[in-house]
Amino acid sequence: MGNTLSIILRLKGGLLLGGIGFGLWEGAFTPMDWAVQILAAVSPTFRDAIYREATKGFNLMHSAASFTILALTVVAIGYVSLWSANYLLKKFSPEEQTLTLFQFAKHHILFNAVAVMIILGSLLVNMQISYSQRVMTYSMNSIEVLAPEIPADTRLRLRLDFFCIRNADDFYLLNEKLHKLSEATGTQLPTFKPV
Repeated sequence: MGNTLSIILRLKGGLLLGGIGFGLWEGAFTPMDWAVQILAAVSPTFRDAIYREATKGFNLMHSAASFTILALTVVAIGYVSLWSANYLLKKFSPEEQTLTLFQFAKHHILFNAVAVMIILGSLLVNMQISYSQRVMTYSMNSIEVLAPEIPADTRLRLRLDFFCIRNADDFYLLNEKLHKLSEATGTQLPTFKPV
């Protein structure tokens, strides 16, 4: 039973450290383009949400960071509670300890599954919001690059089209307009690969 508990504790520690490291890498460094591409291909709703959220601006980054911190805190509190329970279980008599350790191991398996779901949910939110931020940066920079070469009302119309995006098709139409204007004016747009 001691080996099983040791394996469970190691798995838990690995999951927690891996989840924190993965979350920090995802949020702090670079978006996982391959994961976003796969999710967007599988779920049109996810793809539409990326472009819809981009119109809300950069204020969502703070919410994503808060959500990630909250999710990881919930997982950490759960692990600390279970480790504390493990310590207290060592105080029981051998007869009670066998039954209690079996129940404790079952709770660990359940909690590990919940912890993985929380961490993956946090990563999904972070991927979506960081890609939405890239969409907004690309769109606004492209409009500003074109601004000196196009009339003011066309520039305003492009900005309005951006803020009216509700799904991926709306973004594709805007992106097509940007590229047509880029070709007509001979300007170079920032590089961006839509999902």
